[in-house]
Amino acid sequence: MGDPAEGAAQHQTHQAAGSQGLTNAKEIFRADDQLDANDPLDRVKTQCRCKVFNVNLTAGTLYQIDMVQAAGSKLDPFLRLEDKDGKQLAADDDGGFLNARITIRAPSTCEYRIIATSFVPAVGAFSLTVKQE
Repeated sequence: MGDPAEGAAQHQTHQAAGSQGLTNAKEIFRADDQLDANDPLDRVKTQCRCKVFNVNLTAGTLYQIDMVQAAGSKLDPFLRLEDKDGKQLAADDDGGFLNARITIRAPSTCEYRIIATSFVPAVGAFSLTVKQE
C-alpha cells in the first residue's frame, strides 16, 4: 500500500496548499512539455511514463509545484518530489483539483528532482511550474 510516512507527507502538502495555492508567490521555474511513449517508465508508477526536472530549492522556503494538464490532453497529472538522494518527500495526484500540486517547505538547500508522470498510463501535454513564497 505504501509507506505511511509518505502518506503523511502527502497529506501535509494538501494542508499547506489550500485550494487557492500560495498567494504572493513568484514563479521560478516553468516547463511546457509532454509525456510520450519514448519517455522512461517511472520507478514508482511503474506503468507510467515520466519526465524528471531538476530544480534548486532553498532551505526554509515554501514552494508550490503544479503540474497542469494541457487543454485536450488525456493525461491525469501525478507529481513526485525527491531529494538529492532519491528519497521521496511528497507525491500528489489531485491537490490542484484535477491537476497535481505539491506545496512544501524545503528541508535543505540542494537540487531536488521533480518527477512529472501520470496517475494511470497515459501520454499528453502538460505545464509544470514551481513558485516560491
